[in-house]
Amino acid sequence: FPVTISIQAQKAIMPIITDMMGRYGEDIRLIEDPHTAIGKENQYCDMEQDMWQRVLALPQEKAAAVIRLALTQ
Repeated sequence: FPVTISIQAQKAIMPIITDMMGRYGEDIRLIEDPHTAIGKENQYCDMEQDMWQRVLALPQEKAAAVIRLALTQ
């Protein structure tokens, strides 16, 4: 996985995550570790949908980099 795609993906996703932190607070960490979402499944699903809608709204090249990075994690 080329480093340039990883860097591009991280640059593209950071403003999304930062904005979502303002909306969801510390619960944004549920995205990193879904196993901790027990009892917060609805909120976890809402956050995932919100994040992917934002990613898909990015320019195609940036969205593709984020998706590729997510699939390799």
